[in-house]
Amino acid sequence: MDYNRSHALTQIMKIENQVKHINISKRYMKIQQYVHDLKDTNGKAIINIEAPEQMGKTIQIRKNSQTAKKYLKQYELLLYEYQILFNELHKQKNKYKKQLFR
Repeated sequence: MDYNRSHALTQIMKIENQVKHINISKRYMKIQQYVHDLKDTNGKAIINIEAPEQMGKTIQIRKNSQTAKKYLKQYELLLYEYQILFNELHKQKNKYKKQLFR
């Protein structure tokens, strides 16, 4: 019984640590920033972002161009993948919490 509780607590801590590392990862933060920049109507008309299919390659695009809309969809899809990951981690954490507080 004691082993199960300590194992559940350890797993919860690992999941929380994993979520923390994802939230502060450069890639995740860049994706969030690029989505914000592409959606934001204020500011510069031409912005510098990285191409979603080739992160690391910076390009200049007009905010309201077709290319910008295409990139926005791709970045939103990447954010959606992160949301799925966060949801799965949250489900796992809740499962371990139930084990912990039986």
